[in-house]
Amino acid sequence: MQGTYTVVAQKASGKTIRHPFSVEEYVLPKFEVTVKMPKAITILDEKLQVTVCGLYTFGKPVPGLVSFRVCRKFEHAATTCYGEEAKAVCDEFSGQTDNYGCISEVVKTKLFQLKRSGYENKLHVEAKIKEEETGVELTGTSFSEITTTISKITFEHSDSHYKPGIPFFGQVKLVDGSGAPIANEIVRISLQGGQENNYTTNEEGRAWFALNTSMLYFDSVGIRATHKLRLFCYDRSWVVPYYEEGYLQLKCFYSPSNSFLKIEPKSETLSCGSSTEVRVHYILTPEAEEEQKKIVFCYLVMAKGIIK
Repeated sequence: MQGTYTVVAQKASGKTIRHPFSVEEYVLPKFEVTVKMPKAITILDEKLQVTVCGLYTFGKPVPGLVSFRVCRKFEHAATTCYGEEAKAVCDEFSGQTDNYGCISEVVKTKLFQLKRSGYENKLHVEAKIKEEETGVELTGTSFSEITTTISKITFEHSDSHYKPGIPFFGQVKLVDGSGAPIANEIVRISLQGGQENNYTTNEEGRAWFALNTSMLYFDSVGIRATHKLRLFCYDRSWVVPYYEEGYLQLKCFYSPSNSFLKIEPKSETLSCGSSTEVRVHYILTPEAEEEQKKIVFCYLVMAKGIIK
């Protein structure tokens, strides 16, 4: 039932507490305002796209006037004397919705000083659409995180052990601050002891690598993956770009026989009905080779959990 009600509660001391509330009919809004923008941008991004759309509850586009503000708030408002100007740096946009009920703008980030400290690490957007026929106005909001992380490298499908004399195979993935893959970029893989090689990422941001371990006899060794070198400078008024490195610690594999087999992984996905060459790297002790006139390797192929 609609109306105004009061909840009365009595404490153990005998004191009563009253809390009024009202029940009203909920009316669905005629249309909805949505704001689309990147979930995250980096401090090096010079622009971002903001799209504002209005759709009726039955799915058709809303004809009307759009106005929206993009703001970056200060961490601490210095004074109240200047009103809204002291709270944030803002830019304003307006225009008519298109046939899809939307408007898109490319917002330049220079105004918001993404490399400066003293601001919140977010860009906020508040958008309003005023319906053409009725003048009804509704609001939608969204925001983008601002990150100092320009790129990040992680190791994928890489073993935790290595065997001296057998190439070590692995894969790294390079993504930007929002997690999107970065293609056609050079990443450097360096092995403890001085070995360094450059590799180029594919369209998925991935790069396969192979490292020579013939001169390694450490119990433990590290592999580092880097995209770009960090800037070692500091100023409390500025923030610096951060390129997150990847690191993988390996242990030396030991077996009493000192023999070892390693199947070289394939970098691409194999298609059904095709044939492919599988390379196997191996180490055999001199004693094992002398005792046998020939060495026979057996293999099994497993697909979908079943040995073929």
